[in-house]
Amino acid sequence: MKNFIKFLLLLFILMIISFSFKFIKYNPFPFDYSTVILDENGEFLRFYLNSEEQFIFPPDKNAVIPNKLEKSILVFEDRRFYYHNGVDFFSLFRAFYQNFINKKIVSGGSTVTMQISRMVFNRNRSFLNKISEIFYSFFLEFTNTKKSLLKLYIDNAPYGGNIRGYRAASVRYFKKNAENLTWAESAFLAVLPKNPNLSNSELLLKRRNHVLKKLFEHKEIDKITYELAIEEKIPQKEQNLPFFAPHFCDNVFRQHKNTIVKTSIDLKLQERIEKIASLRTLNLKNRGINNLSIIIIENKTGQIKSYIGNSNYWDFENSGMVDGVRACRSTGSILKPFLYAYAIENGFILPQTILFDVPTFYGSFSPVNFDNRYNGTVRAGEALYRSLNIPAVRLLKEVGFLNFYLFLEKTGISTLTRSPENYGLSMITGGVEARLDELTMLYSLMAQGKNPVIRDNFDSSEQILSKESIKLTLDILKNVKRPGIEFYIDKFSSAGQVSWKTGTSNGFKDAWAIGVTPEYSVGVWAGNFSGMSAPELTGYIAAAPVLFDVFSILANNKLDFEFEVNFKKIKICAETGYRATDNCKNIIEVDSPDIEPSIKTCPYHKKIWMNSEKKYEVCSLCWDENRTEEIVIVYPSDVSSFVERHTNKKLSLPEHNPTCEHISRKADFSILYPPDGITIKIPVGFDGKYQQIKVSAGVTRENEEIFWYINNKFITSTIQIHSFNHEFSEGINQITAVSSSGLSRTVTFHVNK
Repeated sequence: MKNFIKFLLLLFILMIISFSFKFIKYNPFPFDYSTVILDENGEFLRFYLNSEEQFIFPPDKNAVIPNKLEKSILVFEDRRFYYHNGVDFFSLFRAFYQNFINKKIVSGGSTVTMQISRMVFNRNRSFLNKISEIFYSFFLEFTNTKKSLLKLYIDNAPYGGNIRGYRAASVRYFKKNAENLTWAESAFLAVLPKNPNLSNSELLLKRRNHVLKKLFEHKEIDKITYELAIEEKIPQKEQNLPFFAPHFCDNVFRQHKNTIVKTSIDLKLQERIEKIASLRTLNLKNRGINNLSIIIIENKTGQIKSYIGNSNYWDFENSGMVDGVRACRSTGSILKPFLYAYAIENGFILPQTILFDVPTFYGSFSPVNFDNRYNGTVRAGEALYRSLNIPAVRLLKEVGFLNFYLFLEKTGISTLTRSPENYGLSMITGGVEARLDELTMLYSLMAQGKNPVIRDNFDSSEQILSKESIKLTLDILKNVKRPGIEFYIDKFSSAGQVSWKTGTSNGFKDAWAIGVTPEYSVGVWAGNFSGMSAPELTGYIAAAPVLFDVFSILANNKLDFEFEVNFKKIKICAETGYRATDNCKNIIEVDSPDIEPSIKTCPYHKKIWMNSEKKYEVCSLCWDENRTEEIVIVYPSDVSSFVERHTNKKLSLPEHNPTCEHISRKADFSILYPPDGITIKIPVGFDGKYQQIKVSAGVTRENEEIFWYINNKFITSTIQIHSFNHEFSEGINQITAVSSSGLSRTVTFHVNK
């Protein structure tokens, strides 16, 4: 007895001390909560369990207790909550009397504060435990306000299974925020902590209706509200948890735990995009394509509005949990717009500039176009919107792959893990890996006329691309042919303008499509995380239709990009697209960025003298009084030879007067194949013999004769058509070609059989 008195005295002293902490809010529960991910409007995207596998919302100091829930709880649990100091002695003595009469515990007489104490101690019901709860309740009352205590209770009360707290319960049972609960739903949540077991539905229904009746009797609700509330059914099971943008939420969860995170995702848009992804995936699977990723960025804010890391999160067989938006994949042609914008910015080209599309060899690297065809000459703008590989590689060679690598490095993409030399010229045809989210953000920045830079330490005063270069590039990308029925929609003037680009990696393993409008940027990737290729796994077939499905539901009311540009007008050669010279006959005026260095003057129009019959070129040693001055266009030998063989267009210099004592200008020529330094694997033909190699050259002068030597042995001579077949021996071989005008070219290569 003496010890018990000492115990009571100690508790009394603690009460006196705690009184001085009246306004200190004390939370006796451990800080271990679920992580809750919300969309931009506060709608639920996803929940994550705490370490005890429970659903429990983190406390929100700004959250207001819903009025309906508060009144329901107090009517059921503690009608005099605001008038006692933690213990309602009237209820306590009543409970003691009832328990004594019935010789068992039939009523506890606990207040809300005492319910908190019981949750903290988590002990069996007994007289001594009740005493402990009483004194701890005094402590809670002295260290908290009434509102904070009520909130502490409903934030941590058990609501069945692994659900704790009214906010988690509201979502699990009614799929809504607690602020939107009806009277019947609030009454249900008020009684549930007493018996958090849905299987006892009759008891729960009886208790809920009892609360509703008390609310009616206390004039908290009117008769009609009461009668309608009684008719509402109680939940028979927990509702499915919201599960939207799971890969996006996983990324957020890794950075934020035990908290509520409001994101930029638009749930209504997300639901529509998930339906598109689901339907498109069914079609893609029939083509051997199992994974699809989509991201939508709002340009003006740079925020992600929709995110599909993978169309089926639970597709374990096809790595559904892998986030394709952040995965590092081969880019195909998706980087080409940045190369062309960079080339425009640095004075290499304009959209009208001629690029060459002929068989091209750089050592063992020989780019080919997707359709395995050559166009001879093609405008830069057309080469981009048709995504021709050869002109792009030749342009990269002119720009310098190191310069372009440094440009990509400045943008801040995180996937440049190798040296520039390791990427080489193939970086523009898929040699570089990249992430869909980073590339789409770069496109989004261009759509705003901003420098395409996503790294944090960027000096905004540094000029990477001007608005003018960006605008010219985006205008080119409006001409990309749309897939399917979108091709015909694009022909109407009312159709929303989309600047977009596709990409297909080598081996048909990655399909890309990224498009921008003034409002949104959309990125799509399709492929197989297993690395499996598929014949239809191309940007145009697999990714582009998804891209335009997405754009069909996005606002696209603006006809053009809104950033201001200040072009200067320059005169260019209509035939070559370079700055016009006196030798250029057809001159047009076009928009150009006001930059230095500006595009170079036309290098292909040459002025020559012809004899009176206009048959031969003449010089001061062989001309006569009737000579005429002519302007001709002379392309490099490999280009002129290809174009002349495949068109009626004459691009080589005319033959010099054969009677001239001295040929003043030697004809340029080059060995087209095999290129210097290459290793050639010779296959065996159907006849069982090793196949021959076709040797070819290109010249710039008509009727030039080429003399061919293989390993220092004369083989043949050619004129007009400079090609022949030859069987080479295994090992190192050397070809020397000598033109009739005295020029010599040599290549050395290796043959494997």
